[in-house]
Amino acid sequence: MSDGQTGIGAKPAVEAVGEIEEIGIGMLGYAFMGKAHSNAFRKIAYMTWPPPLMPRLVAIAGRDGEAVAAAAQRYGYERSTTDWRDIVSDPTIGLFDNGGPNSLHAEPTIAAAEAGKHVLCEKPLGRDADESYDIWQRVEATGVKHLCAFLTAAKYQDRFSSVISRTNTVASLQASALGYPSAFSPARDISEGTGLGSTRRDAAIVTLQVPCIHQTGRRQRARKAA
Repeated sequence: MSDGQTGIGAKPAVEAVGEIEEIGIGMLGYAFMGKAHSNAFRKIAYMTWPPPLMPRLVAIAGRDGEAVAAAAQRYGYERSTTDWRDIVSDPTIGLFDNGGPNSLHAEPTIAAAEAGKHVLCEKPLGRDADESYDIWQRVEATGVKHLCAFLTAAKYQDRFSSVISRTNTVASLQASALGYPSAFSPARDISEGTGLGSTRRDAAIVTLQVPCIHQTGRRQRARKAA
């Protein structure tokens, strides 16, 4: 590009772009996040032309052989496997994307980094603060690039201050049809800096029970019966 800018907001290139270096992608997980991340990799060039690297979808891993093979065909991966270790040992893969279940965030992510692969791990990084810190510390020691996939953390951090301040107000509505909060859990502070462990109280969960949905359904059924 003539102005040297890249990214979603950059103007389309007006000059021919030479060959773009590839990076092999290995994905763990083929369900919700595996599909979402695969879709993002396929659209990087379209959204950020020219991309710094061109993703090549090499392999995807999952527990169900038949299902992961179908996912590989659907998402555009060259092959599938039921063992994430096949991805870690594949020299053509430069980025390991861990979209697997929470119980498989630690071992595969650490193993991939220690094998020299850059790593992206879906949230939550670990099942608790201690495991999260251990993953961050061991991956950071390898010198690879690493990231934990949080959705616009700064934006949500601002929202949570409002949620916290309103929790007591919402709790006063327990007897109403609106609902009531059954759980509120701000994230623990697990590290400083950037990279895998840089969550720093940027997440919180509020579970709101909404009985009005069920009440409305009962009223609708009663009217039909009448």
